[in-house]
Amino acid sequence: MAYGHRSAFSRRLAWRKAKNMIEEPDWTKGSIHSAVSAEMRAMIGSVVIFQGSIEYELRGCISYLLKADSDTVQILTSEQSYKQLMSLLSSLMIKKVGRESKLYKEFAYAAGKLDEFEAYRNKVAHSHWSHSLEDMSLKDRAVRHKSTSKRKQGLKKFVEEVTVEQLELEWRKALFYLQELFKRVRKVVNGHA
Repeated sequence: MAYGHRSAFSRRLAWRKAKNMIEEPDWTKGSIHSAVSAEMRAMIGSVVIFQGSIEYELRGCISYLLKADSDTVQILTSEQSYKQLMSLLSSLMIKKVGRESKLYKEFAYAAGKLDEFEAYRNKVAHSHWSHSLEDMSLKDRAVRHKSTSKRKQGLKKFVEEVTVEQLELEWRKALFYLQELFKRVRKVVNGHA
């Protein structure tokens, strides 16, 4: 390399610095500061993450019922929402065992409970969270704030105190009903319908 010429790396570095109008800090230093306790944030995250697990398991059930490999099912369902996945799975169950069968009715009940969890997860994920209004030092609770503005209803504000135990209970119920739903699908796949 001739003197007076910058290396490709140093030119890229200079370009990046010129591109950034605001000097950024070292993102690896410092800590997360939040009015919501780490315990509460962890449980909120668990609820949000578990919805993804439910969707993954629904794809597995669809794969079993179609007798298709998981890659094929991923191709067919990767862009589908939870509601679309559940509709597809429900339609497959009806096709296999009929809408009036006891097995389908049990499946539908478990699916309804998972629908309730999905609605709860959406409330949790799409809210602003703050410390407890009762006592800022309480680590096992936080306040969920949500505002909506709908036609003919105007602005509505919701403020709800939520505990770690409430979040965990909803998570546990969803896990139970996911397992129950899976048992019904497995019965159909194994020919015990």
